[in-house]
Amino acid sequence: MRPVRIEYRSKEQILVLEWPDHREEHIPAALLRVCSPSAEVQGHGPGSPGVVPTHVDGVSIVAMEPVGAYAIKIHFSDGHHTGIFSWSYLTELAGNKDQLWEEYQNALLQPPIPKADKNLLE
Repeated sequence: MRPVRIEYRSKEQILVLEWPDHREEHIPAALLRVCSPSAEVQGHGPGSPGVVPTHVDGVSIVAMEPVGAYAIKIHFSDGHHTGIFSWSYLTELAGNKDQLWEEYQNALLQPPIPKADKNLLE
């Protein structure tokens, strides 16, 4: 299902999606950035951990562009722009935003994997 309205509220730094059933979902820009479906954030495959973005306070959306009829590509103020957010992925983020933010906060507490150890995972 495709949203009937997509709005970015820059003052609140919130992406708003309105669906055909008039349901609205609000997703913070910072959550979208840390959960970007890009290979950079998610990893390049099994055993290849992604990068945990560390400076997302104040990150905003500077542009959005449609990707076919199934997704949008979001450009963030920190320069990140490689994630393609499908409608189903955005719905998943909206429905799990508290849990996902908590997982992100916990990931920040973990020590980074040294580059030499990352190579062992490949």
